[in-house]
Amino acid sequence: VVTDVGLVRALIEILLTVAEKVTVAEGASINRDDTGKLFAHYGYDRLTAIDPKRVRLVDLNTDSLIRKTVPNGKRMLSREIPITLEQAYSIINLPVMKTHMAALVSLSIKNLQGAIPPLEKYMSHFFGLWQNLINTHHLVKPKLAIVDGRTAQEGFGPVNGTPKPMNLLIGGTNPVAVDATTMRIMGLDPVLSPPVMLAYMQGMGPIEPDKINVVGASVEEVRDTFKVAELDVSG
Repeated sequence: VVTDVGLVRALIEILLTVAEKVTVAEGASINRDDTGKLFAHYGYDRLTAIDPKRVRLVDLNTDSLIRKTVPNGKRMLSREIPITLEQAYSIINLPVMKTHMAALVSLSIKNLQGAIPPLEKYMSHFFGLWQNLINTHHLVKPKLAIVDGRTAQEGFGPVNGTPKPMNLLIGGTNPVAVDATTMRIMGLDPVLSPPVMLAYMQGMGPIEPDKINVVGASVEEVRDTFKVAELDVSG
């Protein structure tokens, strides 16, 4: 359900060789007052012990905010962004490789739902969730996405799915290309995910295989088709 704390720890240790400090930031989307409890539940609270002076945790749901105009924005034309993200030198997005009952997948584009404050999390569902995820990317601008596919999740994601061991990390500098490639590994067509397709249509990045440079193992070598969420709306 959440990014493996072991992966986060390893990344922090690498980053501390070049960074003055590292901040682990999240804003719980469902239990919006409980980010701190969830940090403790998943062991994130122990990450600061790596270097208490240089590693910190931030609950983005309680952070100070700055309002910014969305470049070429649609729907919500301005957004409030946590000051921690606004002041960061570089942002790395760490989603889990998993299915989603509405978005088909929850990967790097969908993961930025945690980057906006609670009221805007609520409002975005009424003003167009997919478009507002794209708006958020225009303001937060992660420089790198690393999808945690060590243990992925299939079925009725993003919370109640079934674990699926994949033993993969998929990383890249463009969120659309990363999500499109990850979806192909999952045996899914990128055009079927609303946020991925909408981001592609608005020029955020490519989904065409011939426009994405894949290094390491090929998509074909590691592909393993995921079960997607089955919705029964007969009632």
